[in-house]
Amino acid sequence: MSISASDLKPGFSLVDTKTISTEEVLSFCRRERELEGRPIDLKNIHTDEEVARSYGLRGVVAPGVQTMPYIWDLLREAFGERWTRGGKLAVTFTNMVCGGDTLTTQAVVREPAENEPTNRLYLDTWMENQRGEKVIVGKASVPID
Repeated sequence: MSISASDLKPGFSLVDTKTISTEEVLSFCRRERELEGRPIDLKNIHTDEEVARSYGLRGVVAPGVQTMPYIWDLLREAFGERWTRGGKLAVTFTNMVCGGDTLTTQAVVREPAENEPTNRLYLDTWMENQRGEKVIVGKASVPID
């Protein structure tokens, strides 16, 4: 589903929803540790549900590098090769994502700011959990045809 940037107007919205399971978080953290040569039996809020709950969390916490690609994927799906070759994304992590969270990723087309080049399409992006809490906020841009 590649969208033509020339057809998009300010306010146009892209949305996707995914649930991240505890098993996905644990598997991601295990693989990450193996690839980095770190001990896989280390217990912390990312790798052990009991430890996470002892800190008052709802469950294991997904690393940001595991959830940020959800925004990337939404934009890649919408803009295809234009996104992968020239897309820009800057995000801030604002809250934790726990295993079992349902995440809604959104990107909304906005007007370019006064100092921004007009040969790009600009979007405000964010991800929120099932509680309506924003967990990532950011800005993206993609080259216009």
